[in-house]
Amino acid sequence: MVGMDEKVRLLKDEGLTDDEITVTKDRIVETEDGFISYRMENGLPYITHAMVYPASRKSWVWLDIVNRFEQEIASEGHELYIAEVIGKKGFFRKMLRFLGADRPYAVVGGASYYLVRCGYGIRRLRRFQAAEASV
Repeated sequence: MVGMDEKVRLLKDEGLTDDEITVTKDRIVETEDGFISYRMENGLPYITHAMVYPASRKSWVWLDIVNRFEQEIASEGHELYIAEVIGKKGFFRKMLRFLGADRPYAVVGGASYYLVRCGYGIRRLRRFQAAEASV
């Protein structure tokens, strides 16, 4: 696992400013390949940062991190969560589309906000993998 200073450095390497980085104040779900940090907003888990470590960036690794996050929040009774995308983070937008969040429910300034249902992406991936295995 990666220490907090390294998480901050990696987020800065991705172009975030000190004002945008809140990982030191947030709850963190981490795997050996990356992390999701979040806090509670309006009664829902709110993703503040999602990171796949550079050495682990390959195919579906990010989905394992999301699955771990969704398991944690589901164990606390949450079915939905909010994800914020700052600026033009193309990869994160693609990830959210895969998870069933096609359009933001709000756009404020340079940020887009998505409402995501737990489990949708995991079920979709398993169907895709099963179909691929049967070919």
